[in-house]
Amino acid sequence: MIGGVGIAVCIALLGFLALKWGNGFGRSKTPAIENLPYPVVVIFSPNTWYVEYNCSDLTTMSTQLVLMHQTPPKLIDNELNLFQLDNLSSTLNSFQLMANLGNGLSPVSFDLHRIRDRSHSQALRLLVETIASDLSVVESQQIETKIQSVETLEDALRVINDAADHSAIRANE
Repeated sequence: MIGGVGIAVCIALLGFLALKWGNGFGRSKTPAIENLPYPVVVIFSPNTWYVEYNCSDLTTMSTQLVLMHQTPPKLIDNELNLFQLDNLSSTLNSFQLMANLGNGLSPVSFDLHRIRDRSHSQALRLLVETIASDLSVVESQQIETKIQSVETLEDALRVINDAADHSAIRANE
């Protein structure tokens, strides 16, 4: 028979495990945007993406994209970690937004959440689908094959740019 102390210890242990499990037991923490390895790619849709090279650029985005996005944008950092930008919104009030529309940029806030992708294959596939969307199916498949061996976002962007350059040369011949 377990005494009162034994039950209390079991309850405390179960509570600890539940807390750890609920907070992503064994999962790495999402870094602050200042600590992300740059550059990063922010993807709003297959045809709407851009590269950011530092934290201050990431905290200012196109007002139109911020107001019109329907699904949370994705972010891929230079180590090919995949994130989602939840609760993306402008930090400006309505009057400031109207005054700022001519500028086209708005300071933003968002919650950065890591998407589990240990092999980086999901991030690479999303990158190819997004950036290489204007290329032919064969060229996209070639990029997807070449890109599997890259270790950084910068390397992946080089592979895609090289393929796009070759595609443009063939189109002009």
